[in-house]
Amino acid sequence: MLFASATAFAADKADFDVLITGGTVIDGSGAAGYKADVGIVDDEIVAIGPGLGKTRSAARTIDATGQVVAPGYIDVHTHADKAVLGDEKSRRAALNLLYQGITTINIGADGRHSRKYANRVRGQIAKQYKFLESQPAGMNIFVLLGHDNIRKEVMGADDYKRFSTDKEMSRMADLVRRYMKEGALGMSLGLEYASGRYSDEEELVYLAKAVADYDRRGIIIAHERATGPQHRYYLPSGHNADGLYEDRFRKYPDGWDVIDYVKEGIRIAEQSGVVFDFTHFKITHQSYWGKAREIIDLIEEARGRGAKIYAEQIAFTNSGNSPMNLSLIPTKYYRGKDYSLDELLQTLENPKKNMELRADIAWQIDKHGGPESVELIASKRQPQWVGQTLLEIGQELGMSDPVDVVLEVKKRGDATLPNGGRYRSIQTLSAEDIDEFVKQDWFGTVTDAGIYDLDGGFAQPRVFASFTNKITEFVFERKAITLEHAIRAGTGLPAEMLSLSGRGLLKEGYKADVQVFDPDALAVNARWTLRNSRAYSSGMSYVLVNGEFALDNGKPTFEMAGQVIRNKDAWKH
Repeated sequence: MLFASATAFAADKADFDVLITGGTVIDGSGAAGYKADVGIVDDEIVAIGPGLGKTRSAARTIDATGQVVAPGYIDVHTHADKAVLGDEKSRRAALNLLYQGITTINIGADGRHSRKYANRVRGQIAKQYKFLESQPAGMNIFVLLGHDNIRKEVMGADDYKRFSTDKEMSRMADLVRRYMKEGALGMSLGLEYASGRYSDEEELVYLAKAVADYDRRGIIIAHERATGPQHRYYLPSGHNADGLYEDRFRKYPDGWDVIDYVKEGIRIAEQSGVVFDFTHFKITHQSYWGKAREIIDLIEEARGRGAKIYAEQIAFTNSGNSPMNLSLIPTKYYRGKDYSLDELLQTLENPKKNMELRADIAWQIDKHGGPESVELIASKRQPQWVGQTLLEIGQELGMSDPVDVVLEVKKRGDATLPNGGRYRSIQTLSAEDIDEFVKQDWFGTVTDAGIYDLDGGFAQPRVFASFTNKITEFVFERKAITLEHAIRAGTGLPAEMLSLSGRGLLKEGYKADVQVFDPDALAVNARWTLRNSRAYSSGMSYVLVNGEFALDNGKPTFEMAGQVIRNKDAWKH
């Protein structure tokens, strides 16, 4: 347990406003932890060393014996925009992030910055910063400009499903420069989403050059084009995903996989000089597991040539926005919303359609980790199968092909559901691949989270515990990395990636963004279940944001001490 006590010294006579004593300092650089005290005045760390509490006074002293004292985490991929640009103080405190030890976040991920000021071409970024200065959040915030925003601004809301022209690229680059001048630290891409998925590499290099021309410390944070053998919307029966990507398929008739995406990102970085980050990087599809080393080698070679390339992960072996409600039988095989079994049986009687349907189901099973990962979690008509995987149900039925199992569950299951029941994925990512990635000194951690409270339906555990799980699973359980490595992945590393001056390390002269946690009590409480997916991480005792207590003895203070970070603030040196 931690014990907090005010000293007998008056605040105006004390050497420190806050003194944290007796803890193990892990400073965010990757260096080994060491015993030291940490002294804070106003919003700055002013002293780090042993025995400060014996000779110096403090307005408040925290006994951190047995605890880790580390920099607050920097999360470069959140979806906190709506909450922090809103008026609800409780949401601007961002408790699901705070309990993980996060003190700095972005807004403007996945190619989309907030449309709060979308009626203005000028000021879309500047006005977000001004709002956050007038109504601070509980964390420090930097803004990314959105590729999707500028693309639609130039090409129109109804005419973006194509490659851009040279003239349009030039106008987009003008907007990039404008929003960089307004303080953005860089640009985000959403290459699976409209309208980013319609962009070509030529456009992305052109715009990346505009970022780098403003300042070579500017960053591109890119949501992927693909995570496995094909793009997100691919099905074997419909390679072009119902008309998506028409320009791209004329240029790339065989589609593209995660390796192609990595190579594209490397070319963007090398041709533009920009900092390039593969955000929430992962390899999906069981058939593609094991490709981590090939990807690491590609990135290492590019970094060796001087490219400024980084990546980060959501620290779980499951992924996707719908892991509790998988689509195995595509709804295009039904004409209506009643998901008629008769329609499906008619499809199966047609040899060509039968082959297409089976290939599509097999693709979906592979995408979600294979038959041993796809679990039936709800079936009113066949409750005895609930809690079993396709592999286990198949063994019970004497079926070796998991596609046959999916069809059998539909035949015997709930008539109104396209799959005859509800499925979840247990593991969509290879733990061995993740072990390879997390060891790299350029591979960080993110949540990809909005601001969530404890009420509501299923929420991915990443929302409440990505940074926590990085330690509990990959340090303590799997022993893939050290605690110092895990902490650097969320502190010193993102600060390096963003060229973020004065944050990311426990260092004299740096901002007092500090977390204090009990490693023995650190725990992930959010579960991959429908009933208890929303739960704050435990073990975090104190979090200070710019020297103010945001979490005090495990309880939120709702102190809105966050500061805005414009590029001129980040890039002081």
